[in-house]
This record gives sequence, structure tokens and C-alpha cells, in this order.
Amino acid sequence: MEIRWSVLALIGSSCLAMTYYVASINYADMNDNEYQNLPLFICGAFIGILSTISLSRVLEALIGPVPIVLYIGQNTLVIIAFHLMAMSLVRWLLLSVLDPFPGMMTHNVYLSALIVASTVIMCIPFIYFFIRYLPIALGTNRKKTTR
Repeated sequence: MEIRWSVLALIGSSCLAMTYYVASINYADMNDNEYQNLPLFICGAFIGILSTISLSRVLEALIGPVPIVLYIGQNTLVIIAFHLMAMSLVRWLLLSVLDPFPGMMTHNVYLSALIVASTVIMCIPFIYFFIRYLPIALGTNRKKTTR
């Protein structure tokens, strides 16, 4: 049964508004492992996941598949496996650069977004390695052959 994109847009925007509300009343910083109210954080996380899924489906219905979203979605297993190592390296590099500026690393949304983007970019060589040399670890039967 296909759900219309307008219904998905309504669900996604409602969940996005609820996620914003939960984030505004509950402080959480996953980089510093600080959670004001953990059950509320978990509830907000699931609402945010539902919002992301709904709005992604709406985006796909309106403009078609987005290549970067497809790439990240298809390689989530590798990203999850290596993101802590990559994020630790990114944070260490940022700390060494921003050390003269105390307080710059805490509670900075832009720096957090930079850490996330850098972490995903640093996982790309691992993704390439697994696709090329260990495809069975990703659940595929054999390497793709090029002709």
C-alpha cells in the first residue's frame, strides 16, 4: 500500500516539530556524553528517525533519488563500524588546532556539523576497501566485476 507523499509530508513535518520541541526542552550533547534527561532524549531520537524517514520519502517522491543519500544509506554498516575511530581523530585534530581558544569545542553546533561531515568523509576509504576487497562482510556474495 503506497502512502501519498502529502501524508508523509504531514507526518514528517509534525515529527520534525516534535523533535525540535524535545530538543529545546532537553539538552543533550553526544560529543561530550552529556544528557539532561535520557528517556526524553531517546523518545526524541525515535521521533527524529521517523521524521527523517518520512521526509526522505517525500524528497524521493518529489525529485527522485538523491545520490549522496543513497550512498550513505547503502554504506551505513561501514560508517557505523568506523565512525568512532574517525570521529576521535577529527576531534583530536580540532583540539590541537583550537587549543588556544578555550570553550570553542563545547556547545558549538557548527563545529559539531563539521565533525559529522569530516567523520563521514574519513569513512569513505573504509567503504571503498570493503566494497572492493571484503564484499562478503557487507552481505554481498562476490566482488563486482568490471568489463
